[in-house]
Amino acid sequence: MVILDLLMPHMNGWTFLERMRNDRRLCHLPVVVMSASPRIESEARLPAVRYLAKPICLATLLDVLERVYTQARRSTRPAPALQEGTFNAA
Repeated sequence: MVILDLLMPHMNGWTFLERMRNDRRLCHLPVVVMSASPRIESEARLPAVRYLAKPICLATLLDVLERVYTQARRSTRPAPALQEGTFNAA
């Protein structure tokens, strides 16, 4: 599971998500997107499991993460092997 903030210092979250979705080793991972923008769902250009607008209540975040994790565990799709340092986020 990936918890992704759209506002990152070296690469914005949309670029990261696009690269992740195009990487066969990572594309199966569920993504929870967070942003301070209240319009993130309407601006969504790429799929994510859930979109959360900041500020995020801790109880809500934990509930979403538990649901996403449970759903991902039920998936029968095996995860491809990922070696450390093989994802080029630059």
